Amino acid sequence: MRVTLIHNPSAGLDGLDGIALASLMLSAGYHVRQQSRKSKSFPAALSEPADLIAVAGGDGTVITVIDRLPPQAPPIAIIPAGNANNIANSLGIGGRPQEIIAAWEGAERRKLDCWEAHGPWGVRLIVEGVGLGALADIMAKHKRGHRKFSVEEARTHLRERLDKQRARAARLRLDDKRIEGEFVLLEILNFPMVGPRAALAPDADPFDGTLDVVCVRPEDHDLVCAWLDAGGGPPPIAAKRARDVTLTWEDGPVHLGDKIWEESSTPPWTMTMRRARSVDILTPPLRALR
Repeated sequence: MRVTLIHNPSAGLDGLDGIALASLMLSAGYHVRQQSRKSKSFPAALSEPADLIAVAGGDGTVITVIDRLPPQAPPIAIIPAGNANNIANSLGIGGRPQEIIAAWEGAERRKLDCWEAHGPWGVRLIVEGVGLGALADIMAKHKRGHRKFSVEEARTHLRERLDKQRARAARLRLDDKRIEGEFVLLEILNFPMVGPRAALAPDADPFDGTLDVVCVRPEDHDLVCAWLDAGGGPPPIAAKRARDVTLTWEDGPVHLGDKIWEESSTPPWTMTMRRARSVDILTPPLRALR
């Protein structure tokens, strides 16, 4: 089997670089071509003949590869090597790289939903989700400072931000339902986890053609903070599910996956999310996810 390996050289993989990862795949019987994500020629590598595209990196690397996949691309397989690894963790992908590679032979091939967010920025491909409020504000601040944090540090920052977060007025249309109000945190999610592995939508299914929307109002602050302090368990705010989502807001940045859009025009702004396409991805067998 021919494998194209796209790796993030800045990711943490216990000292394993692209050459070492390729060696592990060769030892498992794969024919490997490896390419750094930071190379300008990496998108061209995705069009080379292959039976599998292996992505070694964090959520940002996975999203970047998916965004650049050509039509009729082979399935992708993730080797998580970022901080949060929300996509891999949500899919049950974990362990040492050699264990993950060994599991490919018995993996399920499933069609992952990918979405488009149409808004003042134009059109962006969305794999994880988008959001407004505390998490987006933190990401905007840290982007300006070019700082990176561990999952534990990021969770602490989110908890502290919620304590002083100014509510943002927003209007939502979820299929035929409308929601309006002020929110300290609003997330539209394709995966259960967001940000610092916060499982705000534990029942979100990235294969079912729907999005899970979590709306945290100021009066929900204490419940959400207590949940973050506890470090897990069912979230206190139930997600609402929809196939088509429209968001209108007048203030504050929005995160589009791991990217930030900040105000560059006159409000109000409106964003619509629609399912764009699917991407084949390897996951552990379905019985292992239950």
